[in-house]
Order: sequence, then structure tokens, then C-alpha cells
Amino acid sequence: MNNYQRSILTVVCTSLLTVGCGSSDSDSETSNTPIAKGALVKAGDNQRFSAYYAQALTNANQQIRAMPATAESTTTAGSAANTDFAQSTTNLIEAGVDESDVMKQNASHVYTWDDSTSEFVGEKHTLKLNVFAKPSAEKVAGVDIQGVYPEGIFLTGQYLAALSTKSYPQWFGYGDMMPLAAQGLSLWRWGAVQNGKAQLDVMAVANPAKPQLTKHYEWDGDIVASRRIANRLYVVTQSSIAMPPITTQQTITQTDVTDIVERMPVDVQGQRVQPKDCYIAQTMDKQNINASIVLITQIDLTAAQSPQTTCVAASTQQVYVSPKSLYLVSGQGWEAQKTVFHKFVLEDSGVQYRASGEVAGGILWSNPAFSMSEHKDYFRVVTSEFVRDAATGQSDINNRLYILKESVSEQGVFEQVAQLPNTARPARIGKPREQIMGMRFLGDNAYIVTFERKDPLYKVDLTNPAQPRLAGELELPGYSAYLQQLTPRYVMGVGFSVDEKTLRQNGIQVSVFDTHLDTPSLVSQDVYSSIASTSWFDLPLARDSHAIMTLSNGTTTRMILPFTHSTYTNTSSVSITKGLQYEIDETTGVLKRVAEQDVNTQSGWWGWQRSMLDGDLIYWNKPQGAMSVGKWGQ
Repeated sequence: MNNYQRSILTVVCTSLLTVGCGSSDSDSETSNTPIAKGALVKAGDNQRFSAYYAQALTNANQQIRAMPATAESTTTAGSAANTDFAQSTTNLIEAGVDESDVMKQNASHVYTWDDSTSEFVGEKHTLKLNVFAKPSAEKVAGVDIQGVYPEGIFLTGQYLAALSTKSYPQWFGYGDMMPLAAQGLSLWRWGAVQNGKAQLDVMAVANPAKPQLTKHYEWDGDIVASRRIANRLYVVTQSSIAMPPITTQQTITQTDVTDIVERMPVDVQGQRVQPKDCYIAQTMDKQNINASIVLITQIDLTAAQSPQTTCVAASTQQVYVSPKSLYLVSGQGWEAQKTVFHKFVLEDSGVQYRASGEVAGGILWSNPAFSMSEHKDYFRVVTSEFVRDAATGQSDINNRLYILKESVSEQGVFEQVAQLPNTARPARIGKPREQIMGMRFLGDNAYIVTFERKDPLYKVDLTNPAQPRLAGELELPGYSAYLQQLTPRYVMGVGFSVDEKTLRQNGIQVSVFDTHLDTPSLVSQDVYSSIASTSWFDLPLARDSHAIMTLSNGTTTRMILPFTHSTYTNTSSVSITKGLQYEIDETTGVLKRVAEQDVNTQSGWWGWQRSMLDGDLIYWNKPQGAMSVGKWGQ
């Protein structure tokens, strides 16, 4: 999807998952809400699926008409004891689970998606994938791929996999806004007559100057997320079943969807998905049925195994992946906010459904995957629920941490092991009206940042999953929107300094915290405030964890942080992109800004500021598919 569509969808999903409308009655933060039992089962036959889907269409129809008019692994820095800096990689949520990005590197070359289409004829776009040789950053190859949006690339020792959008969905006369608004509620492409298409091009790069196409795949759906574990690629796409527009009727019957077999999405092997093979919810509860079709596609990049597809009649707004499991996660309900998730295990034989669960509230809308973690067979998730006191009309936010585990007595169900706050430990996570701005699960601890006027950084001890506790908190001006572990002792936070009177962001704030005791302490901090007088500034890391680049040699962590600031006048505007370079002593936690580099990486795709470190060299992706190379400290 294009950037305009992405921004609209972000607003809708943000409204659904975090700010919502709020329930009219305040729910105590000490309540222990039971986990709903919404296990999935295979439909088994097409008729059962048709009945299920008819109900889903009815739900979508009613939800859209009730919609308000306006809806506003722990990755630890390398610890090898050496004196040289090697090569940086994409910043990951979980170690061992690679994520697609617009820039990848190996020892000899850097690969990037071009930020612009090289050709546009009628409805055909040509995307370009570029290859640059080290150390000169000389362009040695350009690969043309027919498509409309570059989603990201993966790089293994032998293969380069380029994931892109082949085409956008088409609609029944509604234009773009109505389908996206509908997607915000049920994630169903309301009125779509043709799904968007995902595509994957796998190329052998033994000779980087001449990448050789080994496999090309196309299948129906909008790409939600993708991950790579070893040579296996997992892509989650979402589709609708193209039905004639329904304008007035509130209830759809099974007869209305009798031709559903011919309308199912096409999978990665070019076959229409069979309704009987799709997972559906056991319950016919109207609140838990929607009209989206999610495909989880497993592709072996070596082509040793045939691609496999798992079909789920559900929606997903976020995806979390651990080395062992994949979770489809969605916020549901306009008034009653809740998060529903379905767990699938990643096995040699394919993707297998395991269990489902539900918790109150919505997850963090910016960098949402950090709100979830699978650790020692437990699933941990942090949510926020906006509530309003019916008597006073005053609003508040209930922030909760849930620890869940698959039930040993009932198949397909998660049981709640613990929750914070609870009756034994009623202390709030965040002061009244403070929302979660950033968080990170790091092993047996969680770190949560809430904010309204100041930043409390909470450390949560999860050593005993049955008895989590708020270990301590550190209150500071401003807040951290992103957290990353540097060493077992030190955690870094990156975010914003804030004017305490106006609450206006007035600088970029980088902090290092000592977390070895229950109460974190501030070791070192740098505030870059020379942008305070600009009209606008953007820190991509606040919404995109790939924007930061860190590299450790075992004693020092180097970090590059890109940002853009703009100044507007009545007659002109000037935008400048820079990269802040930092070094952090891993023994003391002392932070030092070593350089401020003008990189001008503004690109056609919003937020594509990227860099790669290789020893003392810095490679920056540039507009129009170019690349620059510089030196550390300059």
C-alpha cells in the first residue's frame, strides 16, 4: 500500500488499539479479567465456512454503520571480546528472527530498495533493487521488479529475497477512505472486487553484480508482516473475499455466499484456498467474527521444500514472531477494547495452530511488537485501556501486564497465569492518565515508559511468572519512546525532551540506565536541542525500530540515530536530515556524542533513513537509489 494509505490506516488502527472511544464505566486496575476461550478449528467443509462467513459479513456491515463519523529478543549488543568493529545488521525485536528492511549488507556488498519507481507506464510500476560494492559504494547492479511498493528485503549467505506489493486492491465505487475505515474495525476490505497481490523474488547472489532469479511467487493479499528464521521465510497477508456491495441489508444469509469457493484468495502456489481448509472460531459470538482472510505463507528460500499456506478466517493488525511461534494479534471492539491473539507454532512440517486468548485493552500503536514476548513457554503482553468514570465523566488509562500460558487441561486455550496490577500488588503502571510511550521485554524483566508530564521508567521483575512485581521506577523529564539492552546491566532509552509547561517536544534525548538494582538509575544522558526552534522534526525510531543502527566490539557500543528537521517560512521550507553518532562505554555506561553528520537521506518513502556500519565505514541510503559512504566520527 502507498504511504498515504499507510498513514490513514495507522490513524484508524491507533484509534482502535489505543485511544479508542473508551468504555463508559471505569474498570478497576486490580481486576483479574478471565481470558476468553476463542479457540480456532478447521472449518472442515465449505458449507460450514459459508455459514460462518455470512455471519462475518453481517458483523462487518453492522460495525461500519455504527462507526463514528470521525475516528481520529531480546536484542543484546554483541559481547564478543574483540577490539575491532565488524558489521551491523538490521535491528531486531527477537534474536534469531530476521526482519525485512530496505537495506541489508554482507562482507562485500550492500543491497537496497530504490526509494522511487524507475518507470511508470499505465498501471505498471517498475521497482528497482540496487547492489553496491564495498568499500567504494559503487553501484554494480540494478534489478528491475514489476510492482507498486517495495516492502523489504532479506539476505542470507546465498540468497537475496525481495518482498514487494504487486498490485493494490480495487474497490466497488467507494474510493479509498471507506475501505480503510472499515479495515480499521474489521480489517475487511469492504467492497473490494480484487485483492492486492504480494510477490517475492528470490535471487542467487553468488555473483552480486549479476543476481540470478531462482524463484518468483505471487499470491493474494496485503502484506501485514514478514520474518525469516534460517532459510524459511514467513509472510502474513490479509485479504477479503470479493462480494457484491451490500448497501442496506443488515443480515447476510448463507445463500448470499454460495459461490464463496470461487471467490477465495489465491495462494502462493496459484491455487484458490479451499474454505474447508481454513481455521474458524469455534464460537459464533458476533463480537469475535470478522470477514478477513489471513494467509500465513511459509517459503523455503532454498526451494528444498514446497511453499505451504495456512488459512485463518480472522483479522490481524499486528504480528509477533519468536524463534518458535507466530502470533496473529488484533484489537477488537469499538466500545469494549480488547486484544485477541492466535498462536501458531513453526515446525518443519509447516505452520500449526496451537491456541487462542484474549486480554483487555489495546497494545502500543508505535513499534507494537515490543508489547509482546514469548519467554520460557509464557506469553507476556502489555495493554492500555482508556476508561471513563460514568459519574464524573473523567477519563483515565488502565495499563496492565498479562502473563499467559497454554492450558494443560483444555486444548487451544490460554490460561492467565498472572496480571499486574492485582489485588496483592495494586500499584498502578503509570500515574493517572499516563499512557505507555515505550516498552521492552528483556529476559526476566520488562521495562515500561509512561508519560503525561514526566517519564516514569518502570522495571518489572518477571523472574517468577506467577508473581510479577513492579520492582522500581525512575522519574525523569521527557520520555523514552524506544528501549534497547546494551549489556546485562545497561539499557538505553531514546526519545524526546519535553517542555514541562507546554508539553512540546523540544529535543532528542538519549539516556543510559543502570538496571542491575530494582530501581533503575540514570548513568548518562545527552539532549540534542538545536532543533528546538525548528517548525517540525521527525525521529523515525519512534515508530520504526529499524531506523537505529548499533554495533558493539565487546567494550564499546556505537550507535547511529537519524532524524529530520524542517523550518518553514511564508515563502520557503528547508528540510535537513542528519545522523547523530554516539559511543557508549559498556563497562561504565557513559554515553558520548562523537559526531553530527549531514546525510540528506530524505527519500520518497516516508521514514527510510537507514545506515549500515562496517568497521569504521558508514553506508547511508540516499534519495533516488543512491548511496554514500563516510567514516565514523566525521
